[in-house]
Amino acid sequence: MLAVRFIQWATLVQRISWGVICGAVVMAGLASPTWAAKLSMDGNEEESGIKLGSSGEAEIRLGVLLQPRLDYGESGLTNTNVPLGVTSQWSGLDVYLRHARVSLTGQFSRDFTFRWDFGDENLSRVTGGTIILQTEEAYVDWKLGDSTALRMGRTRMPIGRNSQVREENMLLIERPFSVAAAMQYFSPVANDKYPAHLQLRGAFSESFEYRVGLGDGMIGANQHGQPMIALRGAFHLNPEKSPSELHMGRGDHTVFGLSVATQSNVATYPAIVGTSYQLMGLDAYHHSGPFSIQFEYLSATTTPPGGVASTPTGYYLQGGYLFGESFEGALRVESNSTNTALPKNNDTYLTLGGNYYVSGPNARFGFNLLMGNLGAGSTAAIGKVGSSYSYTALQVQATLHF
Repeated sequence: MLAVRFIQWATLVQRISWGVICGAVVMAGLASPTWAAKLSMDGNEEESGIKLGSSGEAEIRLGVLLQPRLDYGESGLTNTNVPLGVTSQWSGLDVYLRHARVSLTGQFSRDFTFRWDFGDENLSRVTGGTIILQTEEAYVDWKLGDSTALRMGRTRMPIGRNSQVREENMLLIERPFSVAAAMQYFSPVANDKYPAHLQLRGAFSESFEYRVGLGDGMIGANQHGQPMIALRGAFHLNPEKSPSELHMGRGDHTVFGLSVATQSNVATYPAIVGTSYQLMGLDAYHHSGPFSIQFEYLSATTTPPGGVASTPTGYYLQGGYLFGESFEGALRVESNSTNTALPKNNDTYLTLGGNYYVSGPNARFGFNLLMGNLGAGSTAAIGKVGSSYSYTALQVQATLHF
């Protein structure tokens, strides 16, 4: 009984502390100068799509994303599956629709904007599931001041840089393995990249912006936890309008970011004490002319009740160079440790790729050659014997976005 009372008091203190911190951030954001609004409080997203209609300040736009895909090789071992735990792999040719999405965006007034995405991923993929069109991102932004906005709904938690970049703006076809795994740490269900939460977005100056995410802690029907909290700060030497890894018409800019996130007492009813999660990330991005380079490091600490904490980590370094006006070469090296309790469990990957732009960044073909080497922890998950396992996969994907 005494232990339960202690947990209740600790929970109350934690909530009050985070409330004071978030309140201080809000007041500082509201008090910051009006020139901070240059960091685009509409969510750092560029206007796109076809205008369907408008009336006064209100308008609505329609956008579409189609990404047909071809995989050849051991396509069951892509980062779409590894973070979730793969039980087998598949070799051969697979043609499918990687992502199909329809977006409705617009505004009710200058201070209220919205976005609603619905679609599906991996349609007709060999290792994919049932075809279900579902809501992906869906939120409303309320502009609180010249430099502050509040977002409410299903959207990406403010963790890292690559996770904030939409699929149509990625340099390579797939996200880094470490980023794909980190995006699922604070999700209501497995593989849900858009947990419902409140997100405060603002800027203290033209060079520094922040995001604070607060979720309710509920994870499905049978699990509960303390509120999910994530904070990200980014320092811009040259502000960018929208997070993107593509380089056509993007200008020159440099960004340094720091992210932290936490959730405690994640448990299944009727348990009271559960597992705690903490995540920390560092990232840097530089783009100048035809050249770009991006680095990201993520570390997640998992602490089960009465157990030993594990700290899986991951990092990647990627770069791109635009040759002429149509072809962009790309390279990424990465390392991902999925379970520090196992020996030789570091997975390493090398991706050679490129983009051929048919009509600017919104119509292009991507080509990736993925070479992976899995450590003992991952080989056990896919039923392989030995301390390591290597594989190669060719990925070709078309992207059409408007």
